[in-house]
Amino acid sequence: MHNVKHRPWLFGVCAALILLAGGTVVGLAARLVVAPQAGEMVEQDTPSIPSILGQSVDEVTFYPWTVYDQESFESNISETMIQERMDWYRWNIDVIPSIFGFYGMEYSVNNGQIRNYSGYWTECPVTTQDGQSALMDVAFGKDYQDFGMSWVAYSTGELPTRTQKEAALSTVQQDVCRMFAAGQDSELEDLILQVWNQLQATSFPDSTRPLDYEWYAMGAMENVITPIQTVQEMISVTSEQSVQEQLAAISSAAQKIDFHVQLVTTQRQVVLVMTSVAADMDCWWSVGVYYDMVLEQYSGIVVNDRAGYGF
Repeated sequence: MHNVKHRPWLFGVCAALILLAGGTVVGLAARLVVAPQAGEMVEQDTPSIPSILGQSVDEVTFYPWTVYDQESFESNISETMIQERMDWYRWNIDVIPSIFGFYGMEYSVNNGQIRNYSGYWTECPVTTQDGQSALMDVAFGKDYQDFGMSWVAYSTGELPTRTQKEAALSTVQQDVCRMFAAGQDSELEDLILQVWNQLQATSFPDSTRPLDYEWYAMGAMENVITPIQTVQEMISVTSEQSVQEQLAAISSAAQKIDFHVQLVTTQRQVVLVMTSVAADMDCWWSVGVYYDMVLEQYSGIVVNDRAGYGF
């Protein structure tokens, strides 16, 4: 990977799961679709993993959404403290979405369900740079074991066509290949680094920011970004190789350093999930990047980490 700057083969049915990196630590409680030699497609059960993803490929769910219940949510924070932190809430739901080209979140800042260590903004109306309407969910949360920040927009209305699904998956596959090829730029890499830089620039404590969330998110992202560079140095992938060949090389190298790359297709999105595992520290760090099939653009990012999950 370049220095930080401001700056996957067969498409199955929708909701097919494609894993680039396997092993005993990664997978989903679903079916794994792989492309073995001779282009034959087979299915096999995925291995057990820490529960970083939802159990259904209809939707990918990360912490803190995994513990959110809209109907039973009760705030444990005073209105006075909410107002004291309002500038931070405004930043949290507005700045990162703008990196992905979504605008209008400032009008939803007062609509969150907020606790002392977590907050959720659901179905917030936003608009893309080219005028398309979408809804955005934003969340932050931290407990004794898990940490997460999430900004994800999604299209509404008609489901994507098969052509849109195939185009979205192809775009993300190719961007993954470019990201792991030294000397090549990709929109995917650029967005990840922009988010990392923004978190770095704002990861300084002040009285209005609860628990230094930017600092935690920046650190989690750094633990995912660094292995990308290591994989780049371990392999040599070029545009002359097929996408399948490039992905196979990336997968093989990543597994050697306990770094795992997953591509998951849902009804509307392709989700790239990169997870770095530190078995000796009993920790993992994960970054999920969303691409919306209907909006035809990257639509959000999730940062998670967990300590003490065990094997």
